[in-house]
Amino acid sequence: MKFILLAAIVAVALSHALAVSEDELEQWELFKIKYVRDYATPEEELKRRDIFLKNLKYVREHNEKYKRGEVSFEVGINEFSDWTKEELDAMHNGLLPFVNHKRVVKVR
Repeated sequence: MKFILLAAIVAVALSHALAVSEDELEQWELFKIKYVRDYATPEEELKRRDIFLKNLKYVREHNEKYKRGEVSFEVGINEFSDWTKEELDAMHNGLLPFVNHKRVVKVR
């Protein structure tokens, strides 16, 4: 039974690996190094890699729109690029933090 499960996991991992370009794998490895990612299981790493690749695709497509003047800002990869939108929303309770840029504090 364990062998069948292991074989299934390896098959899924290989099928995912075949669909991923060298550049995408390199970006994934650089992301893990930069943000010190170490996942508990191979399954968790595969899940996070798939999320990262989906977000990487979004970033690249959005930035192409920026280059064509279709949007007014660029986006990039950050420490949350292996999180889903739902995970980010849960962390922030769906709200963006308020920043008061006009407040001035004097330090003596």
